[in-house]
Formats: sequence, C-alpha cells, structure tokens
Amino acid sequence: MNKENKGYRNLIAWQSAHKLAHLIYDITEKFPKAELFGLTSQIRRAGISVGANIAEGYMRSSGKEKVRFFNISLSSLTEVEYGSVPRHSIHSRGQYSLTHHQA
Repeated sequence: MNKENKGYRNLIAWQSAHKLAHLIYDITEKFPKAELFGLTSQIRRAGISVGANIAEGYMRSSGKEKVRFFNISLSSLTEVEYGSVPRHSIHSRGQYSLTHHQA
C-alpha cells in the first residue's frame, strides 16, 4: 500500500474512530467473562467497523459509494452506543460502564 492509499488516516473522523476502537477494547477487558461472546464481542466488532468503513469509503471512487460506507460507519457507531445501554443495570451493581468512562 502506498502513502496515497493511507489518506484516510488523515481524516479526523477516522482518527477518532481509531481512538474509539482502542478505548472500547480497554473498557471491555473489564466486562464480565460471561459477556465475552455476547455484549463484549458485539461492541468490539461494531467499534472496529466504524473506522474500517470510513477507510473503505474513503478509497471508493464514486461519491455514492463513499456515502454508503460512511453511512454504514455511522450505523456501527450507533450500534456501539446502543451496546452501552445495559450499563444502567450493570453500572448500578458497580461492575462496568462504557459511557461513564473517563478517557
């Protein structure tokens, strides 16, 4: 891959998505082991998908395809957000919280 193909790395959206993916992995390490193949896996996959779809959309040649992948990225971000909803019941038991984490 030449430097020209890494242009997506200069996008603020991709940089933020990359940081988010790392943050998700750090936080989900604290999730209960019983969630490893459930909520943990789902949030991690959605988190990786945000940046991956920004990168893929950036490389597409047509504007329509770019928008399609950027919309998929936004949908994945929404999935991450929804994955943090159970935090209310779990947070009240003091186990973990995705949205109350201080970066």
